Amino acid sequence: MVAGGSDGIGVGFARSLAARGLSLVLVFRRATVLDAFAHEVRGAYPVEVRTVVLDLSEARAMARLAAEAADFEVGLFNAIPWLISIVA
Repeated sequence: MVAGGSDGIGVGFARSLAARGLSLVLVFRRATVLDAFAHEVRGAYPVEVRTVVLDLSEARAMARLAAEAADFEVGLFNAIPWLISIVA
């Protein structure tokens, strides 16, 4: 999971993970930006990409994020949840 995954450092992390064949869950507040980056990643790498439009400052954000990604196979340490957070 990459939170802030469609801007700045998050883009770099997401591309690096995808280049290594890892599927991604990208989390960002703005749907248009998130969808455009997800489309770019899907075209460049043979990985699955799930997008979650979410403001992590919301009270139930982490519960919603966990529910959105619970069934998603990323290909690395699936028993351990990973979150790269690039949000201020």
